[in-house]
Amino acid sequence: MIITVSVITFGYQYFASFYRASAREVKRLDAILRSLLYSHFSESLTGLPTIRSYGEIPQFVRDNRFYIDLGIIPHRYESEVSTVNTWEEIEHNELKIPGP
Repeated sequence: MIITVSVITFGYQYFASFYRASAREVKRLDAILRSLLYSHFSESLTGLPTIRSYGEIPQFVRDNRFYIDLGIIPHRYESEVSTVNTWEEIEHNELKIPGP
């Protein structure tokens, strides 16, 4: 019995630490990609007269769509992450395991 509980506890701690590191990395990537999008959009608004005068509007629209698509990538797995968060909360509440 003690061996089983220790194996389950060890496995839970291992997967919880793996999940926390992965969630942190996804948030970091999301922040980086949003920063790229906001920076490009801000530069486009600042240089709008120049962009119009050189007729480069289609180029900037393409670039903006590209950055928007990049920003969507981290949110594709958002439902799985929220499911794991819910499961982890239930485990902490039911088993009275101290949280992270």
